[in-house]
Amino acid sequence: MTVIRVVTFNTFFGGHDDFGLGAGKRWEGQVEFLKGMHPDVLALQECTFWDLLGNRWMYETANALGMGSAFLAYANATTGMHRFHSVIMLSSRVQVVAQGAERDRYHHVMGWAQVLLPGVGGR
Repeated sequence: MTVIRVVTFNTFFGGHDDFGLGAGKRWEGQVEFLKGMHPDVLALQECTFWDLLGNRWMYETANALGMGSAFLAYANATTGMHRFHSVIMLSSRVQVVAQGAERDRYHHVMGWAQVLLPGVGGR
Protein backbone atom coordinates (compact mmCIF):
# COMPACT_ATOMS: atom_id res chain seq x y z
CA MET A 1 0.00 0.00 0.00
CA THR A 2 1.30 3.45 -0.96
CA VAL A 3 0.84 6.13 1.67
CA ILE A 4 0.99 9.84 0.89
CA ARG A 5 0.49 12.69 3.30
CA VAL A 6 -1.86 15.50 2.26
CA VAL A 7 -1.78 18.69 4.35
CA THR A 8 -3.87 21.84 4.05
CA PHE A 9 -3.04 25.03 5.93
CA ASN A 10 -4.25 28.64 6.06
CA THR A 11 -1.23 30.99 6.28
CA PHE A 12 -3.32 34.01 7.39
CA PHE A 13 -2.12 36.80 5.10
CA GLY A 14 0.79 34.71 3.85
CA GLY A 15 2.36 34.44 7.31
CA HIS A 16 3.30 38.12 7.28
CA ASP A 17 2.13 40.93 9.56
CA ASP A 18 0.48 44.13 8.34
CA PHE A 19 -2.05 42.33 6.10
CA GLY A 20 0.71 40.46 4.27
CA LEU A 21 3.24 43.25 3.72
CA GLY A 22 5.04 43.22 7.08
CA ALA A 23 7.55 41.04 8.88
CA GLY A 24 7.42 37.28 8.34
CA LYS A 25 7.90 36.09 11.93
CA ARG A 26 4.66 34.06 11.79
CA TRP A 27 5.78 32.61 8.40
CA GLU A 28 9.01 31.34 10.01
CA GLY A 29 6.98 29.46 12.63
CA GLN A 30 4.63 28.13 9.97
CA VAL A 31 7.56 26.75 7.95
CA GLU A 32 8.90 24.92 11.00
CA PHE A 33 5.44 23.52 11.78
CA LEU A 34 4.85 22.38 8.19
CA LYS A 35 8.30 20.76 7.97
CA GLY A 36 7.23 18.47 10.80
CA MET A 37 4.18 17.36 8.82
CA HIS A 38 6.35 15.88 6.00
CA PRO A 39 3.70 16.54 3.34
CA ASP A 40 3.65 14.97 -0.11
CA VAL A 41 0.84 17.32 -1.13
CA LEU A 42 0.57 20.70 0.61
CA ALA A 43 -2.35 23.04 -0.10
CA LEU A 44 -1.91 26.56 1.30
CA GLN A 45 -4.57 29.27 1.51
CA GLU A 46 -4.35 33.05 1.91
CA CYS A 47 -0.92 33.31 0.30
CA THR A 48 -1.30 37.07 0.12
CA PHE A 49 1.38 38.87 -1.93
CA TRP A 50 3.17 35.58 -2.73
CA ASP A 51 2.84 36.57 -6.39
CA LEU A 52 5.21 39.55 -6.03
CA LEU A 53 8.78 39.51 -7.30
CA GLY A 54 8.30 36.46 -9.51
CA ASN A 55 6.43 34.43 -6.84
CA ARG A 56 9.39 34.88 -4.49
CA TRP A 57 7.62 33.98 -1.21
CA MET A 58 6.15 30.88 -2.80
CA TYR A 59 9.56 29.64 -3.92
CA GLU A 60 11.21 30.59 -0.62
CA THR A 61 8.58 28.53 1.17
CA ALA A 62 8.88 25.57 -1.23
CA ASN A 63 12.66 25.57 -0.88
CA ALA A 64 12.52 25.90 2.91
CA LEU A 65 10.17 22.89 3.04
CA GLY A 66 12.18 20.85 0.52
CA MET A 67 9.19 20.50 -1.83
CA GLY A 68 9.74 19.40 -5.43
CA SER A 69 7.30 21.80 -7.15
CA ALA A 70 4.92 24.65 -6.42
CA PHE A 71 1.96 26.22 -8.24
CA LEU A 72 0.36 29.56 -7.33
CA ALA A 73 -3.35 29.89 -8.15
CA TYR A 74 -4.02 33.62 -8.60
CA ALA A 75 -7.11 34.96 -6.83
CA ASN A 76 -9.39 37.81 -7.79
CA ALA A 77 -9.23 40.91 -5.59
CA THR A 78 -11.66 40.81 -2.65
CA THR A 79 -13.75 43.77 -1.49
CA GLY A 80 -10.82 44.72 0.76
CA MET A 81 -8.57 44.58 -2.33
CA HIS A 82 -6.61 41.63 -0.95
CA ARG A 83 -5.71 38.71 -3.20
CA PHE A 84 -5.95 35.51 -1.20
CA HIS A 85 -3.99 33.25 -3.54
CA SER A 86 -3.74 29.49 -3.03
CA VAL A 87 -0.58 27.45 -3.46
CA ILE A 88 -0.21 23.74 -4.10
CA MET A 89 3.20 22.24 -3.35
CA LEU A 90 4.21 18.68 -4.17
CA SER A 91 7.07 16.59 -2.87
CA SER A 92 9.45 15.01 -5.36
CA ARG A 93 7.52 11.71 -4.85
CA VAL A 94 4.49 13.16 -6.67
CA GLN A 95 4.46 13.98 -10.40
CA VAL A 96 2.26 16.69 -11.94
CA VAL A 97 0.06 15.73 -14.90
CA ALA A 98 -1.91 19.00 -15.02
CA GLN A 99 -2.75 21.95 -12.80
CA GLY A 100 -4.90 25.05 -12.84
CA ALA A 101 -7.28 27.24 -10.89
CA GLU A 102 -10.96 28.10 -10.65
CA ARG A 103 -11.35 31.82 -9.94
CA ASP A 104 -14.88 32.60 -11.06
CA ARG A 105 -17.10 30.93 -8.49
CA TYR A 106 -15.20 31.39 -5.21
CA HIS A 107 -14.41 34.25 -2.84
CA HIS A 108 -10.80 33.11 -2.72
CA VAL A 109 -9.41 30.80 -5.41
CA MET A 110 -9.45 27.04 -5.76
CA GLY A 111 -6.22 25.61 -7.14
CA TRP A 112 -6.21 22.04 -8.41
CA ALA A 113 -3.63 19.51 -9.52
CA GLN A 114 -3.88 16.15 -11.26
CA VAL A 115 -0.99 14.02 -10.10
CA LEU A 116 0.65 10.63 -10.44
CA LEU A 117 1.24 8.97 -7.08
CA PRO A 118 4.16 6.69 -6.28
CA GLY A 119 3.26 3.02 -6.69
CA VAL A 120 -0.13 3.76 -8.27
CA GLY A 121 -0.48 2.96 -11.98
CA GLY A 122 -2.45 4.84 -14.59
CA ARG A 123 -3.70 8.41 -14.59
